[in-house]
Amino acid sequence: MDDEPWNERRIYNSTDRGLNYNLPGHDIMIPILRKRPTRVVFESDSTVRKYGSPLRIQKEAEAIAFVRKHTCIPVPEIKEYEVSENGGWFLMTRSAGSQLDICWPKMTEDARAETAVQLQSYITQLRNLQPPKPGWIGSCTGGSAYDHRLNNGFPCGPFDSVSSFNDYLVEPVKNCPKPELSIKYREMLSDNYCSNFAHADLSYGNILVDESTGHVTCILDWEMAGFLPEWWEYRKALFGSLWQKWWVDLVKKILTPYEKELEAERCFGVFPKSKSSVGAKSILHDIPLSRPIMRSHGEERLPSPFLFWINLMDIIIADERGADF
Repeated sequence: MDDEPWNERRIYNSTDRGLNYNLPGHDIMIPILRKRPTRVVFESDSTVRKYGSPLRIQKEAEAIAFVRKHTCIPVPEIKEYEVSENGGWFLMTRSAGSQLDICWPKMTEDARAETAVQLQSYITQLRNLQPPKPGWIGSCTGGSAYDHRLNNGFPCGPFDSVSSFNDYLVEPVKNCPKPELSIKYREMLSDNYCSNFAHADLSYGNILVDESTGHVTCILDWEMAGFLPEWWEYRKALFGSLWQKWWVDLVKKILTPYEKELEAERCFGVFPKSKSSVGAKSILHDIPLSRPIMRSHGEERLPSPFLFWINLMDIIIADERGADF
């Protein structure tokens, strides 16, 4: 093993086997792990080191500092961080608790209710954080917005108004064989939305709870957080999770539903942002697929739109070949 060159596979195997003490230095780790969106290494019982691209590390460090300063939401404490052109990392406290999706099947109704109440309170605190001016869209530091649903995961904006952000969202549709669809989708997005602070990646995997009490111990992964239209948090909370009925029900308890906006974004999210991107791939996250966790939860699941999935694969294949669809 010692003679094997360091690569992503060896790092993965070492961290999974608890051999973190044997990991190489940052000069070796960063160039390897920057190829992945992020990589977390549990260095001890109390600290975690997270590696990622310079953009992701910078955005998350800034967002966590902002949330810690202006709310009482439980977030990791960042001890130190470093960003360079080759990548970045930060060292943070290791939080107690387990992922919500792992705990939920074993939690009592009282514990589940406590989780819902706390999450609703924390979301209210986020929504009370206002942008530099009404309708402004961007980061907590006044910079660009960042979200994997925007601009192929590259920064965009900031936007001076919700209207200009809405225009940006439907712009890719104008390049499709039926550009008139852009008008239809644009009409589904009101310019009268407020903008407020959102986590923008609020999934059950990013929420840690105490299984016995339902107490929320930490909310993780803040790199996409920023000032966004009021409906964005709801849409993103359901991204990749529409097949989890228990989660859909919980989200509708803790967030105001925006069903029209959800459906609109799912539709125009199919269209590629550029000729080199395959936008249709992103919507696959919204399609219920067969996973073991669905059975282990013992929860009712939403039906799988199988025919839609087949049609979508045709779109992806055609898009990769540069064909019209």
